[in-house]
Amino acid sequence: MNVASGGWETWSWDESLYAGVFQGAGFRPAQTVTVADGRAVELTVDDVVARVFSMSSTAPHLFGDRREDYETDVREILTRASRSGRFSVRLPATSCGSGGDQPDRASHQEDGAVADQSEITFQLLDGAQAGERANELEALRAEEPCGGDDGRPFAERFRVLRRQPGFALAEARHGGYLVGYAFGMPLRTSTSWWRNLTAPLPDEVTTEHPGRTFALAELVVRASWRRQGIGATLHDRILKNRPEERATTAVRPAAAPAQQAFRKWGWRKVARTQDDGPGSPVSDVLIRELPANR
Repeated sequence: MNVASGGWETWSWDESLYAGVFQGAGFRPAQTVTVADGRAVELTVDDVVARVFSMSSTAPHLFGDRREDYETDVREILTRASRSGRFSVRLPATSCGSGGDQPDRASHQEDGAVADQSEITFQLLDGAQAGERANELEALRAEEPCGGDDGRPFAERFRVLRRQPGFALAEARHGGYLVGYAFGMPLRTSTSWWRNLTAPLPDEVTTEHPGRTFALAELVVRASWRRQGIGATLHDRILKNRPEERATTAVRPAAAPAQQAFRKWGWRKVARTQDDGPGSPVSDVLIRELPANR
């Protein structure tokens, strides 16, 4: 970063440096796409500090307990460089190099194999512990909409669900960075889960009693971390050793990857549901028996 001029050092994709490495690892030849820019933007001190911490080389967690000291030093430098606290930056062109997937690896994962997860940490939490993760979950869910929010803000709905007896949250992290989660809770005898079916089901399917059904409310994996088996592991972790007889979940019909994954994991469609109101989304209701009770 060139603070005095308000400019930013830029990194450009040099295909000649990396083409041999990627192709040697089995990737297809790289293609470079450059998007021109050149716009002039004005930044405040706060904007510059935010940009500094957004870079991988100066991410906040790298400074440990000295992060505040580092930020203070950066702000002092910026204040000396510009009395007005404003900086002019001309946005550079952006280049993106893509080498494509390794053919063998892609087909292997499509067949359901799990990629190396040695650097992924999985943890199962109860409702009280999950409360500390609410902000992170909400931020990830905002990036990866998955439906099923019944019109209420996520924070409100999550606060209610995590307080229900038997609630469980499975999370996946890479170096402390949340890459996916799944959560659910047992259905109560007075549940509204089966209320808005588009066609009725027999009472023996919809009648709930304590210990009968665990509802998998959400399973979300960050887009850049998909196709590595993380979703499957979260699914297995949250359902493992559940005392209920069966599990249920709801999946949008158009969510083809999710539909395919749940079928592969042993789920079957039993009904379709739609919330009240015109234009309300439709979801397929799936169930599966839980292994511990077979």
